[in-house]
Amino acid sequence: MVDYLLYFFKSFCDMDKTLIDILSRMQDPTEQKPNTRKQTPSWYAHRDAEKLDNVNFISQLEDYILNEKNKNHRRDGYFILGKILLNISSKRKLLIKHKNSIQFLINQLEIETDKYILSSILDRLSDIPILSDLNIKPIISNLTNKLWLIRHSAICSLTKSEHNFVEDEIIKIIKNSTDNNDITYANSVLNHIGTIKSMEYLEPLTKSRIRDIKISASFAIESIKKRNMP
Repeated sequence: MVDYLLYFFKSFCDMDKTLIDILSRMQDPTEQKPNTRKQTPSWYAHRDAEKLDNVNFISQLEDYILNEKNKNHRRDGYFILGKILLNISSKRKLLIKHKNSIQFLINQLEIETDKYILSSILDRLSDIPILSDLNIKPIISNLTNKLWLIRHSAICSLTKSEHNFVEDEIIKIIKNSTDNNDITYANSVLNHIGTIKSMEYLEPLTKSRIRDIKISASFAIESIKKRNMP
């Protein structure tokens, strides 16, 4: 633990002490002991990170991510940044003010190469409203990624997208994909953003022999109907 703290204090002297503390605990190597309910320092640090909403931390985290060489440490930075953006998302004006940070996460999809980090970034984006004036090409390009881990996360990352054309991209998945999970996740996205246009593609799926596809399509149709009630 001391080594981790020294590392952070020397390398990130301008970082807020709260972030230094949480990042150092997130990266604590202590493993959970078998047959015990006591959680690790890392587990508690992640729970603390989930509560953060201080927008003053955003620029510090972006600098940290851009300068950190250790990919696992960067992933922790993405985790915290995503949680802050999630926690301010209910305040529309504040989210708009910091929309460049959402774009930052999206842009990093073209920088990172590790599949677990890419999936993690996309998972963070799935919780955040993606404003319609943001460039989401890096997300769209991953909808057909050959790695299912990235592809599935990319589909789910559009759950709160405010781009009108996203519905068409999701419909393409339903029409063309042979992966049952792709279709199930696509149905779930349409549950949130689908319009009447999606109904003709969802209705045949309610008769699918695949339980998850059938149920998710039915839920999506119900949600779309509710959104279009007079």
